Amino acid sequence: MPSMRISELRHNSILRLYAEKDHIQVDPDYQRMGGVWNLDKRQLLMDTILNELDMPKLYFHEFDSPKTSDDGKPAKYAVIDGRQRLESIYGFIEGKFGLAEDFTYFADPQVDARGLTYQDLGKQYPLLKTILDSYSIPVTTVLTDDLDLVEEMFSRLNEAVPLNAAEKRNAKGGVMARVIRDVANHRFFAENVPFSNNRYQYREVAAKFLLLTTNANIGDTKKAYLDQMVDDYHSQDKEDETQAVYQHVTRVLDQANSLFVENDGLLRTQAMTVVYFQVFKDAMSDGWFDNITRQQLSAFEQMRSRNRELAEEDLTQASYDLLEFDRMHMQGSNDKTSIEFRVSTLIQFLKNGEDYFRSK
Repeated sequence: MPSMRISELRHNSILRLYAEKDHIQVDPDYQRMGGVWNLDKRQLLMDTILNELDMPKLYFHEFDSPKTSDDGKPAKYAVIDGRQRLESIYGFIEGKFGLAEDFTYFADPQVDARGLTYQDLGKQYPLLKTILDSYSIPVTTVLTDDLDLVEEMFSRLNEAVPLNAAEKRNAKGGVMARVIRDVANHRFFAENVPFSNNRYQYREVAAKFLLLTTNANIGDTKKAYLDQMVDDYHSQDKEDETQAVYQHVTRVLDQANSLFVENDGLLRTQAMTVVYFQVFKDAMSDGWFDNITRQQLSAFEQMRSRNRELAEEDLTQASYDLLEFDRMHMQGSNDKTSIEFRVSTLIQFLKNGEDYFRSK
């Protein structure tokens, strides 16, 4: 059994936890992203604290010795559960948002603190600020060097607050989960992809790239297959094999990065991004990638748009292949058959141009 010691953190007032914020890592690899809570949820938490209601406990992973974080500061703890609550508290203290416009102080309804910030409370209602500063948050610490155990705790504790597929996959840990994170940090996503990364969308797409690369042939990229890949490539003895896949994917993304512009509209959907990746991977393997231009990719999108307009006027004059591409793009885009058809269609255009579709 792994060694583990569970205890309650002492001296855990909000002011103390804020003073220690540089030593509390809120974004360990297994965590979901920050900023998931909307403003209403953050304001409701402040309401709970100022009215001295109970707040669910936080769970921290306690390190045997301080670990250096990305900013070079020694971290004593990492948040297992409670990141959204902790970041909301930090945000309120730092003036990033104020109390709700319908805030009521139960102990004295005459107090009008609606919309006030932390700094405003200090000036207008110092008692309320003192209540917040001294509010004690229950914190359980887990001292262990078994990261798999910590990741398992994170996953179980968050079952009450459903994680999406990418977040659950990330929480599994292991070699492939780490590689998915590395691929998602590639400049292709940071520079070219315009869709949001609020709930690890980049990692979802990165996982699909990796799955397509682990298979000799195109396969489904549905959740079950992505999860199975993370399980199959979990152990350390898969490190070399996983790194080989990672290097293959990054080579494709390095080339793809040169074809697209910043926040490129051609990459506005995850489904199309996956198709581009498979086409580029095939083209690099077969030696014709250098013939692909962004102008061609843009022309393909324009042709699809014109074909839809033509179908509305006279269906018999429209290209069936392009209409089928659109249908599959909207429905079942993770199916093997759908990916194969859309990849094949785009390759035909890149190799033969628009005349190929006119002749069919």
